[in-house]
Amino acid sequence: MKGTTRDNLKTWGASAALAALFFVGIALWQGSHVIERLMGPLTVEQILFHLLTPIEGVSGQLAMLQRQFLGGRAILSVAFLLWCGGAFAWLSARCRGWRRAPLWLALAVLAAYALSFFRLYRDSLVVGVALAALWLLEPAWGLLGPRLEPWVTWYRRQGGRLYVAFLVVLVTLIGMVMRVERQHGLWDYLSNRFRPSEMLDSQYVEASEATYEMPGAKRNLVLVVSESLERTYGDKTLFGKDLIPELTRLATAHPGFRGQIEVNGTDNTISAITAMLYGVPRLLVGREGWHNHVSGNMFSGSTSILHVLHRQGYRLVHLQGGSARFADTAALYEDFPDAIIIDNAQLQHDPEYERLRAEGRHYDWGVNDRIMLKHARRQYERLVADGRPFVLVISTIDTHYDGYVEGQRTEANQMKTDYVACVRAQSRLLGEFADWLSQQPNASETVLAIIGDHYVMRNYVGATRMWLLTNGTTVPTEEGRPPQRTVFSSLVNDAPPTEPPSRERLFASFDWAPTLLEAVGVRWASRRFGVGVSLYSGEPTLLERVGGATYERESRRVSTVYRRLVERAQRAHQSP
Repeated sequence: MKGTTRDNLKTWGASAALAALFFVGIALWQGSHVIERLMGPLTVEQILFHLLTPIEGVSGQLAMLQRQFLGGRAILSVAFLLWCGGAFAWLSARCRGWRRAPLWLALAVLAAYALSFFRLYRDSLVVGVALAALWLLEPAWGLLGPRLEPWVTWYRRQGGRLYVAFLVVLVTLIGMVMRVERQHGLWDYLSNRFRPSEMLDSQYVEASEATYEMPGAKRNLVLVVSESLERTYGDKTLFGKDLIPELTRLATAHPGFRGQIEVNGTDNTISAITAMLYGVPRLLVGREGWHNHVSGNMFSGSTSILHVLHRQGYRLVHLQGGSARFADTAALYEDFPDAIIIDNAQLQHDPEYERLRAEGRHYDWGVNDRIMLKHARRQYERLVADGRPFVLVISTIDTHYDGYVEGQRTEANQMKTDYVACVRAQSRLLGEFADWLSQQPNASETVLAIIGDHYVMRNYVGATRMWLLTNGTTVPTEEGRPPQRTVFSSLVNDAPPTEPPSRERLFASFDWAPTLLEAVGVRWASRRFGVGVSLYSGEPTLLERVGGATYERESRRVSTVYRRLVERAQRAHQSP
């Protein structure tokens, strides 16, 4: 009896280990399918960034989707555990008068699995069907006759079931690794951990060593970082019409620079804003140690354009409709104790927003942009009345990958927003904001910069599959020409030292750091900041110098300068 109990414990222990491995395999394998369907083929770096980044204040809708996805995989893994341990065989042996019991149990498990967001993950039903076939082996043995008796004995009594389970897990894990490698570049990511690169080292300049002056008037800076705002939306050949006519007119009258592309380290909102402020991409290289030892601003201790302007007497205000805790956004301003940060914690008490919440028509990610921009106007008026120069950073949210249109959103259709209508609404809102700002008495003293943070994080906009335009992670730079897919920008009332030789450039978010400084009237000798180059200068940017493909490859490798920046931040957080 003791031997039987010990054997049972060993069987269930081995079954639990195999079920855990099975859960990891199907979660990553099927998760890759889900990511590709929703957002296109992300890189390993992009996936790990979202796993490592703090998600406090995240959308309840997203949290629900995560629970449903993981719940579905957990249901399959529990069923796999019961089969490994022999529960189905036990049930079959004790239901001689009702041989169909295992069949109904298998169908019940499949039904529970299907209800766990089956509509979105139909392709993973294959895994459930394969498992059902294994479960149904138990009652099927008796129907196939005595000739299979040796196999039945081996399968049931000599550990054969565990051998089969091991093979299933092995195939699952191999399939997972092959898919992650094929779709996300797993091998390149692992091998790059051991490959040094001097690309960033040769480009980087220490911003703290420059001497900054403002010989003219100190212009205010209103920086609107617009979620997923692409210049691509204005391409009539892709969408049949200009989806952003208001912004197209603004960019025609007040051009920014054309040719901004999304590259590694600038492909999410917090990374794009960090790059705009510090002139350095927010890379995964060295970030494992960062997350293990400190939290907060990963470039703390380094000089940002906010440090330069703060020393010139500028006030700092950041405003957004989502949570400033998400992705540690608030930490960007931790070096400035007098900075004002306004997010959904303050804005959610707006009467209009409270009404939308009561009616179930609010945006789950935070206060929608129409209401947020209303408060941005009020904040701008307060800052102007104060009389000191200021930087007002505004981060929009409505064009996040799921999108929000106030007239369409209800509790019942939170995942069915027409994203084309969402882009159109965003263009109107930002166009109206720019018009309002231009009518203010001191408008000529304020630089308005409307800049997209990155490409849209969804596979389709209308009928256009966005990831096919640049393949998501590969940047074509034939003849130095920008790719078809670019980020939107417009600069109003900028004050450069000289007119740029060209408004057509190939650049990334980190080039905005020196460009924005020059736009408000700051002057210094190098006209560079971090790895960024002022777009007003004739000096080639990093992307123009090395090409997009080289940047993508080298930025994923180990950089001495980058590790030094992260170590500097660690020391800054450890000091009293």
